[in-house]
Amino acid sequence: MHLEGSIRPAIASALAARHGVELEEEEVRRRYEYTNFAGFLDAFKWVTSFVREPKDFALIAADLAEQLLEQKVAYAEGDAFGGRDVSSAAAAGSEFCRDPESHGAICKARVAAELDF
Repeated sequence: MHLEGSIRPAIASALAARHGVELEEEEVRRRYEYTNFAGFLDAFKWVTSFVREPKDFALIAADLAEQLLEQKVAYAEGDAFGGRDVSSAAAAGSEFCRDPESHGAICKARVAAELDF
């Protein structure tokens, strides 16, 4: 699954608010209604414009972990950052997890989700 593609309307609104944009969940739902691939790309580009900092990725990852837990999913692989495999990159000892500025938030969310599971 694609991390940025899992952003639910409530999370999109929270991300927008973090960056000074007032955004109602209904607006997000409206933008998520598309009929073709170009519409999907427009919606994806728009919603990811609110993902700017590591803490934004952490919020998305934590929300996705909650969704998976609610669905009783025991294992999932995902990607972010233009297709980089987060599940393998976030493995213990990985350079991916040692860079707190760019990827550490994802690793922290993964660890928190594992503890909750």
